[in-house]
Amino acid sequence: MDHSVFLLSRYRDERAAGAEWEAALAAARKATSRAIAYSALAVISPSGDHAIGRNACY
Repeated sequence: MDHSVFLLSRYRDERAAGAEWEAALAAARKATSRAIAYSALAVISPSGDHAIGRNACY
């Protein structure tokens, strides 16, 4: 997923809802940070199991 598109989308949603640009940017960054963290966990978790010899897929 392209996180910059997600960030811009959230920013525009916040602005459309009436938030000032500073508040809109803060809310968009917070939401995007969570999305990036969950994406990283989804990739790292199975990779970590594989690295220590466990097969996370089975």
